[in-house]
Parts: sequence; C-alpha cells; structure tokens
Amino acid sequence: MSYKDLRAVEKYIEKKMLDNIQDDLVYEKLATIDTSIARKKGNTIGFDKWIPLKDTIFDNINKDLVQDGLEVFVNAKQDVYKEFILPEFSSGVSKGSLKLIQETGEILPIGDWLPYSEEMELLHDRFTVDNLSMQMSEVAGIVIDSFFRDAYYNQATIQLTSTNIADADFTNTIRKLQTTFELVGAKRIVGRTIGGSNTFGSVPVDLMYVAFGHTIAMEAVEKNPDFVPVEKYIDVIGKNNVFPNEVGKIKGVRFVGDANAYLEKTGANTYKTKFVVSARDHTANIKIAGEGRIQTIVKPLSQGGSDNALNRAGTVGWKSWIGAKVLYPERLAVITADFEY
Repeated sequence: MSYKDLRAVEKYIEKKMLDNIQDDLVYEKLATIDTSIARKKGNTIGFDKWIPLKDTIFDNINKDLVQDGLEVFVNAKQDVYKEFILPEFSSGVSKGSLKLIQETGEILPIGDWLPYSEEMELLHDRFTVDNLSMQMSEVAGIVIDSFFRDAYYNQATIQLTSTNIADADFTNTIRKLQTTFELVGAKRIVGRTIGGSNTFGSVPVDLMYVAFGHTIAMEAVEKNPDFVPVEKYIDVIGKNNVFPNEVGKIKGVRFVGDANAYLEKTGANTYKTKFVVSARDHTANIKIAGEGRIQTIVKPLSQGGSDNALNRAGTVGWKSWIGAKVLYPERLAVITADFEY
C-alpha cells in the first residue's frame, strides 16, 4: 500500500471516528469559552480569564448570602445611577478597570492501538475498518469525556449534598443552587446551545440550568414531587433543543441521564451519584491535534521489520491531545445525592 493510499485509509477512519465519537461526548460540549488566543508553553497552555467589568465597579453587598469562596459583585446600591450622570462639559470619571488573569492547564497526550493479523485481514469476514473505527471511537469518546467530567467534579466551587433525590430535600437543594447561581451571575443555558444567543433560529427558547447525572438516578428524579416531564415543556423549547436522554426538570434545572456519570452502590438498593449542574461559559477547551480532535495511525501488514519480517501483523490506533481549564468554577455545581433503585 502506498503512502497516499495509506493516508486515505487513515483519513477515512478519522472521519468515521469523529462522526461516531459525538454520541459519546457530553461533558466536553460544555467547554465553550473561546480559546483562539490560548498560548502553549511546554506541556501547559495559558488561558485568559477576564474579570467582568461590573465586578470592578459595583460593591459586593451579597457576599453573606452564598457559601464561602464565592464572590458576588452583581448588586447595585440605591441611586447608583447618579454616579454615572455626566456633568456639563465633562466626561466624568472612569469607574472601573479591565482586569485579566492568566490561568494555565496541562496538555495531555492520550491514545490507544490494536493489533491485527494476516488471518484477520484475509479470513475473518467480520473484521472491517468501519467496525474497528466505531469500536475505537467509543473508547476515545469515553476517555475524552471522562477528562472533562472529572475536571468539573474536582473544580466546581459550588458543592452541595442531598439525602434523597425523590423527596423535597432535593428540591430545596435545587432551589438553593438556583439562588446561588443567580447571585454569582451565572447565565442559564439556551436550549441545547451551551453558549451564544438566547434564540434558536427566530424562536426564543426556555432558559434553564442543566444537570447531568447517572442514568439510573433519573428514575428517582422522576419521583420527585416537583418533577415536570420533558413532554410538558418540549413545545416551549422545541424538540431540537432537547438534550439526548433528557427526562424533565425540577424548578429551573433540566435533568439529563448519562451512563458515564459517577455512581456508587451504598447498600442493597441504595446508591450515590454526582450531578454536574452547568451554567453557561465556564470552561476553556482547545482542540490541539488532528482535523477536529483526533488522529488515526494505520500500520499495515507490509511494514516489515525484525518483529514482522513476513508481514504477519499490523496495527490501527488513535491519538489526541486534551487540554482544558475551568476558568469560572462558580458557574458549575456538583450535587452529591442518595437514591434508591
């Protein structure tokens, strides 16, 4: 096989993997902050974090309303507008300043490969490139998405607990979280669009936060007395704005099942899960390698060498680079909750 033909095979597998991998990416899609000016240095990457201008102007008078570690600069005192009235013949006095912090994150290479034999290529009627690309994409999707999932688990500033998803304690936890998000200025998600405009096409959509928890925990979510099934509001947000595996909402938080979420068995019929609750624009993610985010490498039977002198073995593999940073951890929450199943 010529290099040109080989690269054509690799490009074909890459495309198939990129198409297939989208089904396994949940948490990666929440990392929406633009990284076009991110800077690489060694095995780290630098991200620019802007401190909102309003945070440098208005007084922090809501600080005592949220947990320690959260800064709130979103409230304006009475008659604050008077400070912005411009005197005649005057441009007034500048009120705030632009502040920029550089955050860094690690860049990590990931990948895997599989061997295949002359017998598989010649005699096995079920060995196909399409099947192999599908199998590899499932693995790659889980690995990449788990990286983002764990980043959210570990770096979210808001950490809450609930004793039972199916009762009012969980509703109260959701209500407390909504209040906290609103006080820190965390914006709600637009339909399935994590960032961007508050319209989908020309139709406004319902704005809510979104929680991702384990698939089997969704049964307990549905038993909560304040649960509203997705069928009740699908006409409001439009079916194209419903997340895959979305079951419904509690208050202003929509719930989505994910088999890759944290799950711990704590008793005969009891479990513990962690919900990642997301507002908009909290994490920066850079696509570093490949056309998209993955590259495939095919070493055919004809590669030869002392370990393969008779061209009896080949390999097919994938590799990628992942790098991300949670820049605004106050726009993320983790709720650890118990439930029965």
